[in-house]
Amino acid sequence: MRFRVVPSCLSHPSIKLSVTCTCAVLLLAALIPAGTFAQVTNWPEDRFGNDRLGFNPYERILNPSNANQLSLLWRRNEGETLILVSPAVANGVLYADSFMNGRGAPTLFALNARTGGPLWQRPLLGQFFLSAPAVANGVVYVGVGFFVPYYTGAMYAFDAQTGAPLWTYGHIGAVQSSPLVSNGVVYFGSLDGYLYALNAKNGNLLWRSVAGLSYGITAPPTLVNGVIYVGSNDFFLYAFNANTGAQLWRFKTAYSVAAAAAVQSGVAYVNSGGNTYAVDANAGTQLWINVTNGAFVNSPAVANGMVYVCGYASSTGLAALDAQTGTTLWSFPTAQCSNSSPAVANGVVYVGSEDGYVYAVNANSGELLWRGAASSRLETSVVVVNGVLYVPTYDGNVFAYSLNGR
Repeated sequence: MRFRVVPSCLSHPSIKLSVTCTCAVLLLAALIPAGTFAQVTNWPEDRFGNDRLGFNPYERILNPSNANQLSLLWRRNEGETLILVSPAVANGVLYADSFMNGRGAPTLFALNARTGGPLWQRPLLGQFFLSAPAVANGVVYVGVGFFVPYYTGAMYAFDAQTGAPLWTYGHIGAVQSSPLVSNGVVYFGSLDGYLYALNAKNGNLLWRSVAGLSYGITAPPTLVNGVIYVGSNDFFLYAFNANTGAQLWRFKTAYSVAAAAAVQSGVAYVNSGGNTYAVDANAGTQLWINVTNGAFVNSPAVANGMVYVCGYASSTGLAALDAQTGTTLWSFPTAQCSNSSPAVANGVVYVGSEDGYVYAVNANSGELLWRGAASSRLETSVVVVNGVLYVPTYDGNVFAYSLNGR
């Protein structure tokens, strides 16, 4: 791990900058291995931020020239469990969840993000667990679902340091929608067809709005400029006022919207079936559509004027689209993604595939930079933060890759 050099000889008011001090600082910097420093950045929720772009703009270590040096830093096995949702990384801790496919309670667990060492775990009431955790202000928020009573669920809040339970909001539909936290409010959807807004401190209901009563909501909400965008399984993308829950517009899609929309510069990008739509975020009108012969149940990533999508059962696989026109710029057919959404950082696109590999691809050209073998197929999105690529797998493993495994 590389460390930021903050020499006291430069900052102490009683010491003037000298040649000796300067040389010492330069020597210390030279002795630190290149590529071993991880600047302090969090990936606190699904798709990195409230805009759900799947883009980490702060990554400075991994890049197209050194991604081929990725190797295993650590591997952690959570036993006979399944991991189907993406982790969050905040303040040096990785938070993830797993469930036992109806054979036991799901578990929220915390690992040391640098070593993979266990910190705590919290068994939860429920039988399936498909909500990615979100971390804000020292609290972890995560949703669960129950088979009994049929497809009911709850939203939980836990202390991020200890795993101690803080509050529960239950008696709602199963929660597969990953929560979003902003300005003291937790937003999420449920299979009961409602979008919920709760007080983040105590779990009290602030408002709820209808968004897909027929088939419910599995997509995480997106928040930009005071507007909540959320897709539903009844073939609509909705926009709501974040303060009141009032519906602003809805946009009809060809199929269900199972994953988060990415919103940037007044445009909402969303996948539905084999289509990627660009929708005017203010008016709810279509700007363009890109049609593939595959299918999407995941989210697009948006960075540097490009929209990255990855489908399955498709000759296109991972592809880059022009954000303004929707034109396909390049495709990388080897990657076949179901629930794994692309993640972009510092000129590289990372994605997990059904073939049991995670791929690193040049974001501008689509050239393969690196691929790493996982222990099973990937049903989750990968996370890249502080020079480390985190890869949860279907069979209950979490892999961490870094430059030369350091």
